[in-house]
Amino acid sequence: MEFLVFQLFGPWSAWGGIAVGEVRASEDHPGRSALLGLLAGALGLPRTDDEGHSRLNQALVFGVEMFSSGRSTWDYHTVQSRKPPAREKVGPRTRGQDLAMIGDVKALITQREYREDAWYRVVVVRQSDGAPTLEKLAAALQRPAFIPFLGRKSCPTALPFNPQIVSADDAPTALAAVSVRLPGNMRPPNGNGSGTFFWESALPVGALDAAQSVLRRDDPVSRRRWQYDERIEFRAKLPVIPDTIGEGS
Repeated sequence: MEFLVFQLFGPWSAWGGIAVGEVRASEDHPGRSALLGLLAGALGLPRTDDEGHSRLNQALVFGVEMFSSGRSTWDYHTVQSRKPPAREKVGPRTRGQDLAMIGDVKALITQREYREDAWYRVVVVRQSDGAPTLEKLAAALQRPAFIPFLGRKSCPTALPFNPQIVSADDAPTALAAVSVRLPGNMRPPNGNGSGTFFWESALPVGALDAAQSVLRRDDPVSRRRWQYDERIEFRAKLPVIPDTIGEGS
């Protein structure tokens, strides 16, 4: 079986969960929706392409190895917007037109959580022919069509994705076969594989037993309507394999 393995690292990242009201918290690792969105953007799929996103969603299964969840930090936001007139039929084309049009202007206040210096590796398996091949996904990560970001547009990547395709019996074996690309002076606390591993039920994980399972609402139903379904996510510690650590970025 073939697996695609790539890394995610940046000074800031944000992996939003269910957001209600003014507080926008972040999960400590990327979920299914974030990873599908990252690959869709690299491939050049627009948000309005429901069919393309649906094929990608049905074909790919993910696992995430978390070396560092980063440090939680909060940012206070005020965003100016307007209340559109009740009978407005044609909306503004630009932000400037939006604020220049007649209507009550108000300020929206939000508090948003970010993760500082979080570092992950992602493993992907293709379970149907509906999505591009792993080779095409790896090529897209090397030369993305849209600018990639880690959850929010204000969170750029700080290292190359370093995508690699590995033949292995299961996801933990695939991860162990790929050398870790260390971001700067960061070191895994106990060597490669020391982090927590999160995976979906369809991902082959060999003899790895789940220590916990949680319910997450991050399985995208419609990108345009921002609708998501529930899924089960499993988590456990991977065995320590220190001899696969690489140096540099």
